[in-house]
Amino acid sequence: MELEIAVLHAPKRGSSEAEYEDAWHTEPISSNVARLAVADGASEAMLAGRWANELVRTFTDDVAGTAARAAKGWDAVVAEYVADREEREKPIRWYEEPGLERGAYATLLGVEVRADGTFAASAVGDSCLFQVRAGRLLLAFPIDDPAGFGSAPDLLPSRRLDPEKVAAVQRQVSGAWQDGDVFHLATDAVAHWILAHGGPDGAAALTEGDIEGLRERGELRDDDVTLVTAVVTG
Repeated sequence: MELEIAVLHAPKRGSSEAEYEDAWHTEPISSNVARLAVADGASEAMLAGRWANELVRTFTDDVAGTAARAAKGWDAVVAEYVADREEREKPIRWYEEPGLERGAYATLLGVEVRADGTFAASAVGDSCLFQVRAGRLLLAFPIDDPAGFGSAPDLLPSRRLDPEKVAAVQRQVSGAWQDGDVFHLATDAVAHWILAHGGPDGAAALTEGDIEGLRERGELRDDDVTLVTAVVTG
């Protein structure tokens, strides 16, 4: 089994790469298994991008277990951030302390693709997986209708994580792939655009140069954009 992977990402309009709060990760575990994940950090929380990165890099086979493992290492991430601020002579201010205490939040979607022709995905929130075969959309998960996106998706917290609550909002799906199938993993803004406007062909052809035009026309919400595309052969 082989995966040909391409990644498209862009920060919000007027934001820098340092302010990009989505995250993505791809990992070929072996010739028999590959894992891909995307996450969308909630901008209103401190260190949202770092939490998103922790989640995608920790993803194994399910979102609930991933969140629990990533949360165990969160104190070390915060300590590193605080130390870096002090080294740059920009120590944490008193008004930032409550934000660090509350923790960060993010959506997460992960998929495991296996050489036996199967795949399994899990998600919390509105980052989505699309499976495309010969230009036809076979699967949109966990949202399959543009009306399903809202302003308050389910989120994974870095602190006070309750495994039972996470299990209650986690969604899972499994299926089979064929040679040449395409998987798109997308955070919410581009996932909504795929369902409402672009479709499978639009997702396959989307480039970084298209993003600003889509935003200006009101087709693409002004948010961080992440689209991981994997073509599977084997």
